[in-house]
Amino acid sequence: MVNKGFVKEMNQKMLIVSDTIEDLIYKMEHYSPPATDRVISEATT
Repeated sequence: MVNKGFVKEMNQKMLIVSDTIEDLIYKMEHYSPPATDRVISEATT
């Protein structure tokens, strides 16, 4: 998705993907967002 310009690499790291419901739930329960120093402000929206 990044190479086609659909999402930025930083945003792709926040996607949770799985082939099974059980694995998806596990990943969601253990999700830890990537570290970033960017903050959304009114100027960037």
